[in-house]
Amino acid sequence: MPFELKDAQRPESAAEAGEVGDEETESPQSTAEADKKEVRVGLHTRLNNRIIDLRTQTSQAIFRIQSGACALFREFLLNKNFVEIHTPKLLGAASEGGANVFTVQYFDRKAYLAQSPQLYKQMLITSDFERVFEIAPVFRAENSLTHRHMTEFVGLDLEMVFEEHYHEVLEIIEEMFMFIFKGFKERYSKEIETVRYERFDGQVDDRRQFSFVQPFELPEDGKVVRLTYSEGIKMLRESGEEIDDFADMTYFLLKPLSNVLEHHKRKLSANSSKRSITPTSVSTIFYTLTNALRRPR
Repeated sequence: MPFELKDAQRPESAAEAGEVGDEETESPQSTAEADKKEVRVGLHTRLNNRIIDLRTQTSQAIFRIQSGACALFREFLLNKNFVEIHTPKLLGAASEGGANVFTVQYFDRKAYLAQSPQLYKQMLITSDFERVFEIAPVFRAENSLTHRHMTEFVGLDLEMVFEEHYHEVLEIIEEMFMFIFKGFKERYSKEIETVRYERFDGQVDDRRQFSFVQPFELPEDGKVVRLTYSEGIKMLRESGEEIDDFADMTYFLLKPLSNVLEHHKRKLSANSSKRSITPTSVSTIFYTLTNALRRPR
């Protein structure tokens, strides 16, 4: 075998501490020196021998967690009267502009890989379906190496109508995420612990195999804290960020804001209210209504 399973399952922290050597990057050494260090299997070797790598407990757990995310997403939405749909992925025109679309040859003409099911979801919504969702591949021709840009991924899409206010959508999304994360804890706790902590040679290693995996915590009252846009701006400024009054909440601002919220989560949980991070005073989205336009219940 190219490598042993115990080598593939060794925690990354062991390599960071110098306890193991990377078989792809280390310079040649004597047999005596090699015997002193265990081997850490690198990504290149894993991918070239994927069938073996998939046998590790961590790989098996990751696939089961991924399956669980889709199952919980589907279960929740079906219970909320959503209809599962299956939209085309080989299209005659780009679905979201032509800048980041993959073009393929379709017999004697060009076709395009679907960037989103958005158009089909909206068609169904206007055809009185009211609530639809899809779990399907998405293709984006984005030449980027960041973790937020992928050329192919599985999208969990939903679309729904709302009668009076977009808070109806927020409530569904909040409930959905709470349902999924609770489901992870109740149904997939074993798999999560397998990813977080390595069971090496039958013993639980207190070091995480993947150092970036953090435990997730759920609000005790089951409610997700909402912030107004101005509250988010104020928190960022108090943390040292220089930000305009009407700046877009991009990833580069949401990341530090999440760090601020982490430090304030107890205070926010004690004073949580149903408020939205989307400001009607700033947003120009056509379906965002001001309170003055809302119909009384």
